Amino acid sequence: MLELRPAAASLREQGSGCDASSGSSHAERVYRFPGTADEVTNFYHDALRAAGWKQWVADGSPNDPHQLAMAGLCFSRPIEGTATLLHVSFRSESGEADRSDPGIRGLALTATANSDHDMRC
Repeated sequence: MLELRPAAASLREQGSGCDASSGSSHAERVYRFPGTADEVTNFYHDALRAAGWKQWVADGSPNDPHQLAMAGLCFSRPIEGTATLLHVSFRSESGEADRSDPGIRGLALTATANSDHDMRC
């Protein structure tokens, strides 16, 4: 799922790890992307919902496709019985999360497997 990206996006960095205290694991890929946040939003909204992912907002309620939080998008889906969250965040020139500039410089995909079975973002 972390390979899923808009056509113009190119891989910049990747990593993974585990939280020993919670037992949750995560993986992340950061992509350069010359397009807009709206292009990213539309791409992931369509592609992930078609694959069975449910979109959420930060307060844990289902998200209307056009009412996303400033920080990005969040989707959830069980994978092999484990609650899995996929967060799409927008990156500025500095690499920091930023959706306020319509011309973003990149995006990050972070997948987290929650051992506590919590399916809320």
